[in-house]
Amino acid sequence: MFNSQLAESCLEPAAQSGHQLLLVPAVAGFGLIVAHSLYTRGWRDTLWLLLPILFFGYLRESPGGQDSEYLFSGNLGPKLGYVPLIIPIGWAFACYIGLCVAERVVAASERFRGNLFAVTAALMWTVLFISMCVEVTGARAGWWFWQYSVIHDDLWIYCTPKFVMMNWALTSLC
Repeated sequence: MFNSQLAESCLEPAAQSGHQLLLVPAVAGFGLIVAHSLYTRGWRDTLWLLLPILFFGYLRESPGGQDSEYLFSGNLGPKLGYVPLIIPIGWAFACYIGLCVAERVVAASERFRGNLFAVTAALMWTVLFISMCVEVTGARAGWWFWQYSVIHDDLWIYCTPKFVMMNWALTSLC
């Protein structure tokens, strides 16, 4: 059964922050990711890698793409429609950093070097770990709020439903 005491303890965010504090470093960091990708992969691969991630992240978070399990707060900065612009940038961070880590881990192993399955598995675990940090922090910082009335999930991980973690891991496979 759903633990209502846990939900009540998660309703109050730990802090409310201004969107500039989040947006400026995120945009600067995204610029560094683009620069790194251009340097290591070239402009075509950068476009083919980052644009679909940004597009998918936007679609997944748009009203037709989400299951209404959470609502964005007003402190995430400018929006394009319903989705704050920082959200697709966050998706790009998680997926690109996950890919870089996965490639390095697999390349360091003689046994798995060049193995697409190994890279995919390492990517999935890396994105899952990144998402655990983002989801827990975001909910507690007041970036979004879970709609506990529509979530029927018995297992919560630091005020975040377990299905969210699994969604992130599966998203990394796209």
